[in-house]
Amino acid sequence: MTEPALAGPRLLVPTDRQLAVGDEADYRDPTGGAPTPAAAAQRRRRLRDVVRDLDPRALQGPKLVLAVLCLSSLFARVDEQALGVLLPQIRSEFGVNLAFLTALSSLVGIFATVTTLPAGWLADRVKRVWVTGTGTVLTGATVLAQGFCPGVGSLVAVRLANGAAQGVAPPASFSLQTDYFPPATRSRVFAYFFGASQAGLILGPIAAGLIGDAYGWRPTLIVLGALASGAGLLVFFLREPVRGATERTAEDGPLPAPLSFAQAYRAAASITTIRRCWYATPLLSVRGVFTLLVLPAFFAEVYQFSALQLAC
Repeated sequence: MTEPALAGPRLLVPTDRQLAVGDEADYRDPTGGAPTPAAAAQRRRRLRDVVRDLDPRALQGPKLVLAVLCLSSLFARVDEQALGVLLPQIRSEFGVNLAFLTALSSLVGIFATVTTLPAGWLADRVKRVWVTGTGTVLTGATVLAQGFCPGVGSLVAVRLANGAAQGVAPPASFSLQTDYFPPATRSRVFAYFFGASQAGLILGPIAAGLIGDAYGWRPTLIVLGALASGAGLLVFFLREPVRGATERTAEDGPLPAPLSFAQAYRAAASITTIRRCWYATPLLSVRGVFTLLVLPAFFAEVYQFSALQLAC
């Protein structure tokens, strides 16, 4: 008696949502043959959809607002990476050791985290455009001020002020995006915003390396800080959107009162994913200190890397 032949792999069947946008089943040959013309056309259509989604001109909502917010997001991460590249020059001028700078960086991170709590509370009660603009300008101004620090004491004070300023803008900026853009395009808006932030992580070290090798760490921080402050000033020209304009209708009635600290904590802590992010934050912070401080110091001392080499 012969064994029954095993059934081939099942074809991918599109969901109702995929059918609504025109997707079809994947009709490739289960035996590994060449794809059918229908499957090839489907892949080309998906590629066109991806390219279209990346085009900001097709985005629903104010494009200028998105450009300003992305610009502020880009420059918000420049200082974080620039200091790692310029660290050997700063250590050489002030004569501080790596343990001191590591402790200072940890305090800056703590200040940035703690500041987000009152900033979020304030953003629920005042104009978020002003909160976002103030936080971005203060972040850039403290970066610029580091270029004029005459000694270690002033450097510590300005770095801690920079950490506090970093926590002001994010709570208000996310809330602004949800009210500027409808839910259908909001995921793309967040993708642009975080993409600009990641671009800052790439462009920041390169700019710091080029300017730092040519002119030193002080002019580098002054230039980067001035650019970040300028990006923050642009935020003040934005018009404050109506709270809940993209989520609520006239039948929903007036907005409820802003949450207290206790209510906000209970709401956030009820989400398992957020709690796991809280648990992982200390571990990610340790990794960040190692990458931004320890590795640049090691490469500069052992291999005599320049600022641009550290950026690469």
